[in-house]
Amino acid sequence: MILLSTVILLFSAALFMHFYNRRRYLLIRNVPSLDIYPIFGTISIFFSFRQTDIMFSVRKYYAKYGKITHGWIFNRLFVICKDVEMIEQVLSSNQTTTKLQMYNVLRDWLGVGLLISNGRKWFARRKIITPAFHFKILEEFVKIFDQQSTILLDRLATKADGVNSFDIQPFICAASLDIFAESALGTKIYAQTDKCVEYASAVREITDLIAWRALIVPFQSELIFSLCCPVLKLRQMKLTRLLKNFSTQIIEKRRQDLENNLSQSTDDTPQEDDDTIGIKKRMALLDLLLQSNVDGIPLTDEDIREEVDTFTFEGHDTTTSTICFALFEISRHPQVQEKVLSEVREVLNIKSDNSIKIQDLSKLKYTECVIKETLRLYPSVPIVGRKIMSDFKYSHSKIGDGVLPATTEVYVDFFNTMRDPDNYENPEEFIPERFENMKMESAFVYLPFSAGPRNCIGQKFAMLEMKMILAKVVSKFELISSGENFKLKYAMVIRSCNGFPIIIRERGFRQTDIMFSVRKYYAKYGKITHGWIFNRLFVICKDVEMIEQVLSSNQTTTKLQMYNVLRDWLGVGLLISNGRKWFARRKIITPAFHFKILEEFVKIFDQQSTILLDRLATKADGVKSFDIQPFVCAASLDIFAESALGTKIYAQTDKCVEYANAVREITDLIAWRALIVPFQSELIFSLCCPVLKLRQMKLTRLLKNFSTQIIEKRRQDLENDLSQTTDDTPQEDDDTIGIKKRMALLDLLLQSNVDGIPLTDEDIREEVDTFTFEGHDTTTSAICFALFEISRHPQVQEKILSEVREVLNIKSGNSIKIQDLSKLKYTECVIKETLRLYPSVLVIGRKIMSDFKYSHSKIGDAVLPATTEVYVDFFNTMRDPDNYENPEEFIPERFENMKMESAFVYLPFSAGPRNCIGQKFAMLEMKMILAKVVSTFELIGSGENIQVRFALIIRSFNGFPIIMKQRDGTFI
Repeated sequence: MILLSTVILLFSAALFMHFYNRRRYLLIRNVPSLDIYPIFGTISIFFSFRQTDIMFSVRKYYAKYGKITHGWIFNRLFVICKDVEMIEQVLSSNQTTTKLQMYNVLRDWLGVGLLISNGRKWFARRKIITPAFHFKILEEFVKIFDQQSTILLDRLATKADGVNSFDIQPFICAASLDIFAESALGTKIYAQTDKCVEYASAVREITDLIAWRALIVPFQSELIFSLCCPVLKLRQMKLTRLLKNFSTQIIEKRRQDLENNLSQSTDDTPQEDDDTIGIKKRMALLDLLLQSNVDGIPLTDEDIREEVDTFTFEGHDTTTSTICFALFEISRHPQVQEKVLSEVREVLNIKSDNSIKIQDLSKLKYTECVIKETLRLYPSVPIVGRKIMSDFKYSHSKIGDGVLPATTEVYVDFFNTMRDPDNYENPEEFIPERFENMKMESAFVYLPFSAGPRNCIGQKFAMLEMKMILAKVVSKFELISSGENFKLKYAMVIRSCNGFPIIIRERGFRQTDIMFSVRKYYAKYGKITHGWIFNRLFVICKDVEMIEQVLSSNQTTTKLQMYNVLRDWLGVGLLISNGRKWFARRKIITPAFHFKILEEFVKIFDQQSTILLDRLATKADGVKSFDIQPFVCAASLDIFAESALGTKIYAQTDKCVEYANAVREITDLIAWRALIVPFQSELIFSLCCPVLKLRQMKLTRLLKNFSTQIIEKRRQDLENDLSQTTDDTPQEDDDTIGIKKRMALLDLLLQSNVDGIPLTDEDIREEVDTFTFEGHDTTTSAICFALFEISRHPQVQEKILSEVREVLNIKSGNSIKIQDLSKLKYTECVIKETLRLYPSVLVIGRKIMSDFKYSHSKIGDAVLPATTEVYVDFFNTMRDPDNYENPEEFIPERFENMKMESAFVYLPFSAGPRNCIGQKFAMLEMKMILAKVVSTFELIGSGENIQVRFALIIRSFNGFPIIMKQRDGTFI
């Protein structure tokens, strides 16, 4: 009987609702419909929405039903929309300004302020508040933005260790709260001294709770929520009281201040005009509210409080969210960070005694693009809801003309509109450059501040605040990706569930930014500039004219004192030695890289790179990224040892991991020492950093033991060979100093003499250490950078693959010869472009031993005095717009038909008498590995970026994350 009654009741309800809603059914029929069930409609979809996935979950409905779709919750008709045509009509109309019932969950806290109010009340409040964000008011606010962001920098400096990640959100939140309170409310609240932690935490908690309620339709009712969740209701009431008390205290404080001011003087009483409603025209928000009236009636305390609560929440929480997302994305995109930094340094020239003005911020065009792109991907308010109060006629190119019936609830989806591939190319990628010259078909494809009559009243305020904070943070700190990701969450505004973990480091000459930091000096002083360190005169140079004269002269081959930090490890080998010793060693070693020797080495390159492929195959799942550097490093070490040193060390079986790690650690330590001038002295370093000195000594012993073992093994092999036969004893000629002409490096060293005296064990070891370091570490770096760039440029990868297949026609039984590699012209262009952007050696230093005369077309003829230290900046010379078009972009094609005005615009192997002796060896090895890797695997960009780091050679601070996938029909 009960079951029958229930069925009859449900049937009756369904029948009643059908006839009651019949007119609306007919009007909405041309809008695609979700799957609807009797009585309940489509309420089930709302139970599937979660705060962490609502923005993405809704996409399956767009995919199935289109960009506009409708559904029912009992008798409530709703439309979900990311269609630009429909959005433009809905947001532009004065007929659709009413907010949805959903927003009523905010009433206990925000009252009926500008966010929630409708009709005449909304219009009157909007008119009162609009002058508070006038350009003239904002000019004054910028001073506060500047002061408070300086306090933010001081607080961030306590976390800037360059190692540990931390959540930047609480720091930005406090700064934003201080900025809004002091500017718009005229009251200092000292949030950055942690006095308002409770308020900020309460805002986060209550918005999270309210967003959760908004997504569960029954809980939008206060009665149902109170009955079903009494504990949460009590918690919401407690949070609301706390927030209201906070705003009430601010209002009372400001009211008292104004009364005190008015009691002292009445001369400043403003004259009313048409732009105000009984208020002073150029007054900040709270002052406006306290002195305003509507129809001659002053605003009540409750009227004022609801607007203060509304704007304090929206004015700090939305900007906090955007700034945090922007800083996080900047940390993951070094090239974006570099462009922001370059613009800030050029435009603002920030110094402690220079205040930033509104006109300065308006010039930060690229920084504005970064903010716009952040807001596109992460709009502070991802969705808004409007209620149609009377039948709303619309026209549409796809679904035709129609009517949205009265009471329809329209949900405008900003988040997915701005990630729609029809509106933006590569919509999920962070590409600020898209806003530099973008021509939008409709202004309604970009909606971070909404649009139409109810657009964001404080958007100019927000943009200026965000520009200020981003500019000052990026100019003072290097932002480094922590490798962690955030998870988006809808909490009225868009947030991250797990915060914004970032690593920061103060700028200056640091290993991670020295190449970029020096640019501000070039911008200010030119391509050649000099300075003094006590009595040491130095010149920094990226000028091609000067570089050519310095590098070409035999008068300037002496290395700087800075290189002495390498002596404990590398001795006085070819890298560090000068004068007659350098000349004699260079003459001994040069034949080791002769063409005929290299022909034999190519066989080893081929064999060892095949082993590399087998090792990479274990990681080639096409899904997970991995750091390719250890694999390439081991292969390069094996190649160098077997070819140049004549000894197999089996590094690719992980037997030399300790050596490779030691090289990375000691070069990092030595590079750090080289940048801190006092630590270039062994005595000062030992006294100031005894623990690091002991660590360097331990690493040095390990590296020397490694090379000594190789030398002894090879010596023993040669002695065994010589004892068996003496027929191969070489005849001396003018090209050698008592050695066989066509002999690999270590064999040459073991059998060489200078002035009839054999090289000592220490002589041999210092050259083996020098070449083992330079011979594997520089090529490892170049290969890794090349593979990383190839993974990010599919069109480049396709051209290499096509060339390799055409030229080499690699098969398992075919070995690759030197003549084959010489035909890989495009692959060579890729390597050249990689070395242009990422030269293994970023900068070299030469000491002028006697007065050096030079001539220059701009600064004239003059002399560099004896003892001058000249730093030749390869990195910035090869990224100079005067030398290369679009110098920061990876464009291998530039080398196909490029005619250089000077050979000294391209310097990856240095130039002149001290150029790289092994450059042909390196080019062949790089060609072999790139060709075989690209032909075997598809390289896929991981979406992660690299952090360039100076560690004697150029490296990536966070490795080279790449995804690999085995190619179909692989022929290696």
